[in-house]
Amino acid sequence: QPLDDLRRVMDGVAVQPQDRERLALAAGVPNYAQQPEPNQDDGEYARLVKEWTTKPEFISPLVDHLPVRTGIPRPKDVLGYHIGAPKKLTNVADQQRYFRELEKATPRVKTMVAGTSEEGRDIMIVFVSSETNIRNLDANRQNMKRLADPRSLSDVEARQLVASTKPHYHVSAGLHSIEYSPPETVMELAYRLAVSDEAYIRQIRDNVIVSISPATDVDGRDRAVDGRRRLVLRQRRQRGVQQRAQGRVRPPAHLRPPRH
Repeated sequence: QPLDDLRRVMDGVAVQPQDRERLALAAGVPNYAQQPEPNQDDGEYARLVKEWTTKPEFISPLVDHLPVRTGIPRPKDVLGYHIGAPKKLTNVADQQRYFRELEKATPRVKTMVAGTSEEGRDIMIVFVSSETNIRNLDANRQNMKRLADPRSLSDVEARQLVASTKPHYHVSAGLHSIEYSPPETVMELAYRLAVSDEAYIRQIRDNVIVSISPATDVDGRDRAVDGRRRLVLRQRRQRGVQQRAQGRVRPPAHLRPPRH
């Protein structure tokens, strides 16, 4: 059945929400303590992402929905738009504002500033995992350091550390300034990892510590976003001029010729 679901996706046939768990299994995610899926999804998100991606084969059924959790902000709640909205890009300050709001709302998220850029912007790292893993983040880091150089460890000590230490998976987004999509995507990724009750997400959250560099080149990111915004505004003005020239849009009153 899971392989049939994958073939249906490849053929452009939508997979129903109740089939998502089987699809996760087919994608290589082990069965993990089956529990009910989220009680509520964001209906507007589901409708818009279907419209924006145009065909089922252009999006995975694992992310064609967005869980809603009372008290935990979705990206739209802070930014005013869903991730992936056409012609919407997020600058570094707003991106970091979202992560800090997410951190305030759930103990599954922790942020830190690793340093500052040449232009004085914070370079943020975001950690997402279970409440227990976030609480033990420093101890886990020390264990990783000990395992990185095991010469002082006995075999027994090394095995004990491996058994008690969570693997650490790092996601680096926006290494180059014009890589527009990854710094957007990781905001939704962090939200999903923090709130989703789907079995494969819970397995990741309980067994892995995920860290994210939301924008590696923070200075370049802001310049690129500002440049795209200026381009969109310029294109919008040009369309308005063309439409007025074709008589499709009436110019403002102060620009209309006087009546005789």
